[in-house]
Parts: sequence; structure tokens; C-alpha cells
Amino acid sequence: MATVIIHHDEVRRIGFKRCFEAVYDACSEVETLAKERSRGPYSTGYLALTTEKRIRLQETLQTVIGTVGSDAYYAKVANDGAKAHPIPIPRRPPGKKMRFYWRKVGSMVAFYNVKHPGMKGKEWLTEPLRVVGRKHNFRVLIYEG
Repeated sequence: MATVIIHHDEVRRIGFKRCFEAVYDACSEVETLAKERSRGPYSTGYLALTTEKRIRLQETLQTVIGTVGSDAYYAKVANDGAKAHPIPIPRRPPGKKMRFYWRKVGSMVAFYNVKHPGMKGKEWLTEPLRVVGRKHNFRVLIYEG
């Protein structure tokens, strides 16, 4: 999830309406760029389809918070990447192979054990946040959460 926050000091300085507009505009730009970056050769379009922005106002703290992200279960892995790992094998009778379609091979394959080689992250969300943050002269912090 990418988050844009304008804290109370800035809200008091330039006003709630201008801060809301700045967060809304920044989140809209991040959302657009993230949807573009989420597409690729293995993309189904679901990540782009489920990417959306949400703006919250915390009037008691005088803070404007905007987030951009996706509810897709694989969104974090698509952004950050994955280390090599064994793929959990669904329940099946002993001695029976796991069968699945392997795009790289272009056909159905069957194995007793499957180890994913890992992948580099697409940074479909963090890179747009960096770009938009620089454009708007925001301080951008990327951290694991």
C-alpha cells in the first residue's frame, strides 16, 4: 500500500482544502502510474483492475491521509518480488503428481515437487510513489510493513 500523508503542521499552514487537494492529486497520479506498471507479459489485468485510491480525513489530528493499493492477494509479491521457495502441494493421493499449465513451456506439466525460482519485484506501486513524490517535492519513505 502506498500512503501519502500531510500532517497537522502543514494542514494548519496552508489549509485543509489545499492539503486534501494535494493528497488527492498525488494519489490519483500514483494510481494511474501503478495501473500502467502493473501490466506485463504474465498479467491478467486483475492487479490494475483492483488498484484504487482512498482518501481519509482525520480532523481530530488535522491530518490528510491518502492510500493507493490493491486487495489482490499477490499485490505485495508483485511489488516486492519473491525468493526461491517450494510451492505448497495441494492435497492429493500419495504418489500422484501435481499437474499445471506452465506458460514458459507452453503445455501441461506434472511434477512430484515444485520449487519456484523466485522473481524480481515489478515495483508497480513503489516506483510510481517515488516519481510522484519527487514531482510534488514530498518526502518519500519506502518501508516494509
